[in-house]
Amino acid sequence: MAGMPGMQGMPGIQGMGGMPGGMRGMPGGMRQQPEQPGVMPSGTPVCVYGLKGAAQHNGKTGQVESYDGQSERYVVDLGEGEQVRIRFDNLAQMIDVEVTGMQNRADLNGKGGRIAGYDEEKDRYHIDIQGVGRASLLLNNLILPANTRGKVVGLTSESGSKWNDKIGKLLSFDREAGRYLIQMTKDEQLRVKPQNLRL
Repeated sequence: MAGMPGMQGMPGIQGMGGMPGGMRGMPGGMRQQPEQPGVMPSGTPVCVYGLKGAAQHNGKTGQVESYDGQSERYVVDLGEGEQVRIRFDNLAQMIDVEVTGMQNRADLNGKGGRIAGYDEEKDRYHIDIQGVGRASLLLNNLILPANTRGKVVGLTSESGSKWNDKIGKLLSFDREAGRYLIQMTKDEQLRVKPQNLRL
């Protein structure tokens, strides 16, 4: 709950009652829940893509308001009072990234950028790179920050395959091993290569 006004004088308190700063408008505490590794937190900036039934929202940006675990959909505020309910698979997290592993454009390696969208057909992320402009890159060419949520895909081992299609929270990236450490549940962590991850 870091960064919530009024909490500085309450070390060790991470949860509920009496938090100043915007909690009063959440009846019954439904919206603000303890952070879960597999759920994007409220306030996460996102871009909508890949919707079929409500394609008019594709390309729009907004932020996560809350998560409905029963329908497995996020309530996303698109601004001007417009809210939509969208699955994880149709939201790209607009996060800061570092470019890496580019062979044909080695000058981009090490540069910072921000995800601005996703091309589902090409499986590439639109990145606004500082001082360069926009580029479309594979996830393999991006180093994602801690606290990003990612979906595990394509694991084939007996111990790993049970995590396919599950979402976890990225903790760190091991540059030498080329693997992310991901918190999958309160007690379980997983190490995966970038190609076994989807945002």
